Amino acid sequence: MAATFPSCKAYAPAFAGEMAVIVDHGMREILLEQKDVFYYVTPMNENYAQPNLPAGAEADVVNGCY
Repeated sequence: MAATFPSCKAYAPAFAGEMAVIVDHGMREILLEQKDVFYYVTPMNENYAQPNLPAGAEADVVNGCY
């Protein structure tokens, strides 16, 4: 439901690498580019080994799939 707001960017990352990319992109977009958006992030809370983010997957994470 959060994604129905035009200024909201909703994500549900499952891995730490995804979270790092989303937070980095969000901070750049909000602070450097001064865009009028907000992020709604619902991370997963499971205790298991986190795989590395594949090289070059940053743009796909921001777009919502990779």
